[in-house]
Amino acid sequence: MNLGINYFVSHDYQNAELTFKKVLVLKPQSADALSRLGDVYLMMRKPEMARDYFQKTAELEGTTADLEYRLACVESLSRHSYKALERLESALNKGYNDYQNIERDACLDPLRGHSGYQFLMRKYFGK
Repeated sequence: MNLGINYFVSHDYQNAELTFKKVLVLKPQSADALSRLGDVYLMMRKPEMARDYFQKTAELEGTTADLEYRLACVESLSRHSYKALERLESALNKGYNDYQNIERDACLDPLRGHSGYQFLMRKYFGK
């Protein structure tokens, strides 16, 4: 697992993908490996694949603020603005509070001009 994390941090997403898939062969119910594979696909801009792995993670462990945020990114990249805004609000309701990350995360770029996005930023951050 650590090797996959090292590949991911080094932006070597192909080797990270292979490593996390190998972990899943050994531990098919590893929520950590499923989530990390979702992150790999998110970074590779493959939102449908990311969605599948994040949903499998949610089935095993439920949704957290971070997982809801990642799913908001998936929906945003898929150009599903309303679903993305619902997920983003869910993440914020669950305690996600990294305003700087929300503002600079490229996966949310498709939402930035949306009035719903601006409403959420005012509601949760007063911005």
